[in-house]
Formats: sequence, structure tokens, C-alpha cells
Amino acid sequence: MENAELKVLTVSQAGILTSILGRIIPEAGKMPSAGSLGITAFFDKVLDTAPHQRKFILGGITQLEILSWRQHEAPFTDLSDGDKDALLSEMETDEKEFFSLLVRITYNGYYTDQKVFAAMGWELPDESGYKVPVFDEDVLDQVKERGSIFVDIKD
Repeated sequence: MENAELKVLTVSQAGILTSILGRIIPEAGKMPSAGSLGITAFFDKVLDTAPHQRKFILGGITQLEILSWRQHEAPFTDLSDGDKDALLSEMETDEKEFFSLLVRITYNGYYTDQKVFAAMGWELPDESGYKVPVFDEDVLDQVKERGSIFVDIKD
């Protein structure tokens, strides 16, 4: 991700976040990891349009990097997957607001990505949108025959 593309995240924060995303949703079979899809750019757009969420995400990224240096004397991006997972588990317990928001934005970005749609075998709409079948009013015949089930109260 180039500097010009980032509006809120620094290049360093974007790198850490990409590494985090790869652990929240790792690659599994035909499903790509969240870190490999550009979900970091999605996060940057969310943080740009929802500044009230910045303190949680940016503060959480900073706290995670501090923990990484304290416990492993290395940046988060250089840790093994197991060490990353352990730190993220610690953050899940200690920084609930950060972690909850992190997961929610990650899932929103991931499950709206066209590559994920394709990997799941979902058909994407064309330019005109989804094709909705014409409604068959005959399915209402039983309801119409039954008549009103409510009592009409008049003054």
C-alpha cells in the first residue's frame, strides 16, 4: 500500500494491521487470508469516514506493537504465527473494545470482497443487479380465501 493511498493509517500501522488481519482470518483452502486481500485499505476508508473509531483501532495497533516489543523484543510483523496469535488473544481479553471493532471491520471488509465471493461460489450481480423472479400472486390464494382474521372494532 502506497503512502498516497493512505488517509489515516501510517505505512507502519498499515503493515501491522495487514499482519493482524492475516491472523484473524488466515488462508484456509481456497479461502484467501484477510491480510492478502487489501482489507487494510478498507480499514483506512472506514477510519477516514468514522473518526470516532480511530482511537480504538490506532490505539490497539500501538498497544499490540508495544506488547510485541516487551514480550518478544521484535516487531509484531516479525513474530511467528503462534506468537502473533498469543498476543492477539491477550488483546482480546485486555482491549475488548479494540478487538471487537477490529473483528467487526475485518469481517465486513472480508465478506464483501469479490475474491471471497468467488471463493465461496457466490454469484456476483451484473451491472443491473440481482435478477429477482416475478412474484406469483397465486401463492396468496389460500390467504385470500381464509379472509380477515382480525376483528374490526368500530366506535
